[in-house]
Amino acid sequence: MALSNIWIVTEPSNGSFTTTSLELLTEARTLGGSISAITWGGDAALAAVAGEYGATTLYDVGDLAGALPGAPVASAIASLVGSVGTPDVILIPTSYDGRDVAGRLSARLDRPVLTNVTGLRDDGGLVTEHPIFGGTQTVRARFTGEVPASVSSARSPSPPKRAAARPRRSPPPLRATSVLPVPRRSPPHTSKSEWGRNWKRPRSWSPAGADSVRPTSTP
Repeated sequence: MALSNIWIVTEPSNGSFTTTSLELLTEARTLGGSISAITWGGDAALAAVAGEYGATTLYDVGDLAGALPGAPVASAIASLVGSVGTPDVILIPTSYDGRDVAGRLSARLDRPVLTNVTGLRDDGGLVTEHPIFGGTQTVRARFTGEVPASVSSARSPSPPKRAAARPRRSPPPLRATSVLPVPRRSPPHTSKSEWGRNWKRPRSWSPAGADSVRPTSTP
């Protein structure tokens, strides 16, 4: 089955996306189908950047308020799968945050994830390339289970490249859409001495849909 619906986790960086994220957007265009980008941070300007590299939809999880992306982004993607349906594949950069998102999302969706991918191609379905033995050989892998499946890509063979203009038919307008931001609250800011003096038995809280549990102080 050809790939028709590709999602890509695009990590924000200095008003744009990381190099690996842009490489994945570029490579995804060679696979065909519609491309949707998923990011966080609430920067509306990123919609134009995603559109320049071929995405037709940008889903923004929103401001993470200093939290690590793993739990809230994986939770938001799982919610998105439940609300709009399953893509053919989810491409995720192999970074610290990307690996965290991939692992949590794999557990939430009960779907596999392939890691250390350096090549992608569509051969009646997604085929991934993986270097072995110190890069002296390359093996190919193919998903055989249910979708969506996640791919954690180390590098893409395609350097970042903006999408070519289409004079005869314009691509659909890019939409910046919020993806069910995970509610959260921060514990009160106290000094180390105040924390020790005011601390009592911690109460645990877990926002709906989140993976994390944090202790809170009681004044």
